[in-house]
Amino acid sequence: MDYDEIIKRFHIKQGELASRVGLSAESFSNRKQRAIKAKDKHILELIVKYATENEIDLNWLLKGESQKINDNVSYIDSATRILDEVIAETGAENIITEKFKKEIIQLLREELAENEKRTKEKFLRIVAAVGG
Repeated sequence: MDYDEIIKRFHIKQGELASRVGLSAESFSNRKQRAIKAKDKHILELIVKYATENEIDLNWLLKGESQKINDNVSYIDSATRILDEVIAETGAENIITEKFKKEIIQLLREELAENEKRTKEKFLRIVAAVGG
């Protein structure tokens, strides 16, 4: 498994990913090296946990495969897709920094998660009303 390729797909540096999964950069690097040599799966578990918590498509992350929007674009999640669409529609490619994009994507992910939660709660109420 090519951990470096997987880490690149997050669009963050390895040290930042290490921090986000609760490890120092050195500890993360050491675990990654052990994983490569000894087939240790702990680092993969940390990466998958982080991806799952951030609603990142595991198929895309681990295999580089995902549902294609068109022949040129694949998205890791809905928040990234929405931001890219808004940037394209508004022509804001040159005025939004990468840091700002990350902040917007995080806010969009939180909003999408809240919407999903509300939708699920509505559906559960409907099912309860029909069944009860």
